[in-house]
Formats: sequence, structure tokens, C-alpha cells
Amino acid sequence: MMFSAILLPGFFSGNFSFTERFTVKYAGAAIMYMVSKKLKKKYNITDERASLYEAAQTWTAALEGRDFLGGCKPNLADLAVFGVLRPIRYLSAGKDMVENTNISDWYQRMETAVGESVRITI
Repeated sequence: MMFSAILLPGFFSGNFSFTERFTVKYAGAAIMYMVSKKLKKKYNITDERASLYEAAQTWTAALEGRDFLGGCKPNLADLAVFGVLRPIRYLSAGKDMVENTNISDWYQRMETAVGESVRITI
């Protein structure tokens, strides 16, 4: 039910009609599906999980023993990677990534440094 909030009355309805919100939700999903297939082909990705694990291992290797890529505190690169990983952390792919790579310690340090999510709850 991700992105269902866009269809709720009162949520974005001041700026967009129901039809526009409905179109954005479903057309956006279809377009992102096509984009993902094109990117997988471009980068020759046949196993998404293996590619995720490899990227996580590459990141932790780049830390070279430091707490963060920025040293003793996160820099913009740390925040960018954390921003990509945070939404998937508690999905099956994110759980598997933490269990099958060395990224867990860095991720925990980033959660502490960044703090709680400020997402809007409906």
C-alpha cells in the first residue's frame, strides 16, 4: 500500500484532482518498473540481491576502518548512501543485506548520527 496516501481526500487534494493523483500513482509505478528493467539491462544485473550485497561490501571496504566515510562524523556521501538504504532497511532485501554483508555497524552508527525519521504519518 505504498503511496496510497496520495489518493486520500485532503492529502494533496488542494493542488491536484483525484484523476491527477490516481494517474501519478499508477503511471508512476509502471514507469518506474520499466526504468528498473532498463537499468538492470544497462548495468548487466541478473541477480538484484547479489548486486546489493556487492555494493554494500564495496561501501564498507571504502570506509577503511573509519566510522564514516567522512571520518569521525558523516559526510555527504555517508548521508547519500544512508538515504538510499534507510527506506529498504526493514524490507526483506534490506534485512538480508544487513545479515549477509558487513554494513550493519556503519548503518547503526548512521542511525544514531542522523536520528529518527521525520516522516509524515497519516
